[in-house]
Amino acid sequence: MVFTVSISKAQPIAIFNRTQADLGTILWKSPTTTSFTVTNRGNQPLLIQHVETDCGCTAAEWPTEPIAAGESATITATYDAAMLGRFHKSISVYTNIDDLPIYLDITGSVSNQLTDYSKIYPYQIGNICLAKNSIDFGDIHKGGIPTKVINIINIGDT
Repeated sequence: MVFTVSISKAQPIAIFNRTQADLGTILWKSPTTTSFTVTNRGNQPLLIQHVETDCGCTAAEWPTEPIAAGESATITATYDAAMLGRFHKSISVYTNIDDLPIYLDITGSVSNQLTDYSKIYPYQIGNICLAKNSIDFGDIHKGGIPTKVINIINIGDT
């Protein structure tokens, strides 16, 4: 007789839509943001405990609430280019899955002149290009005054 024993442990499983983001050519001293979507394909809540960047020129935001099984959330990373040339930045995502982080990478090139604005300002209305087409203020508490910066550029002559 042969017996097969299957042991499955209830746990979250983090699946990212990508682990690398190439920002292309970006403008010097102009913060550029990209995002990574994580989906919990496990059967227990996924908790992003903390996120670390490899230098002060990169900032990250992540959800603090657990991500339920089957749900998705977004981690955003903003790179503020202080130097010209190529760059490669790493982001370490620590979860309740393992003590080891999941690594996300941002690459690109920084220039002091930009001729193609389509990656930084992908939403166009006439000669006005915008970095985002929506604004999310998240939870707003009574008495709070939420603010957001909207980056726009005029590619026209006037």
